[in-house]
Amino acid sequence: MSFRIFISTPSGRLWWDGYKMKIPAFGPVILGRFFAQFCHTMSNLVNNGVPLLNSLRLVTRGTPNRFVRNHLEAVVLDVGEGTSLARAMDKTKSFPEQLIDRVAIGEQTGELGKAFAKAAAKYDEDLDVRIGRLTTVVPMVMLVFVAAIVGVVAYCMITTIFGSMSGL
Repeated sequence: MSFRIFISTPSGRLWWDGYKMKIPAFGPVILGRFFAQFCHTMSNLVNNGVPLLNSLRLVTRGTPNRFVRNHLEAVVLDVGEGTSLARAMDKTKSFPEQLIDRVAIGEQTGELGKAFAKAAAKYDEDLDVRIGRLTTVVPMVMLVFVAAIVGVVAYCMITTIFGSMSGL
């Protein structure tokens, strides 16, 4: 209950949104999903003629994760001041180098929408692989967990039975 109250505060929500991305098995999936969505949305907006700064603002407003939103707001500010998108993304230190490189190439060639589309396809493939790995690991972990519980219950029952037998 107190955890829910804590994450309902702005600082608690910011901490929780940042922490979710550091959870060992699930954090990379959450980040990969964000990067895939970000790239798909930016690709669609830029390819359909929406100016870059407006596209970034729309994506920022539509991002529910406050930790990521703070980084996107910094990117929007830098791009609004005339910095290139790739340089602004690099400045936040929260975007992967491969994405920054693709964006830089897209900016140089004038095909930013295609660069985002290719990056989105790559992140979709990576996300499929990570989810596949996660779905093969989770049943094994659950099996070990259930086996441990059954073992503890069996041990308790056996020690109780032998304890009562030795009392006779």
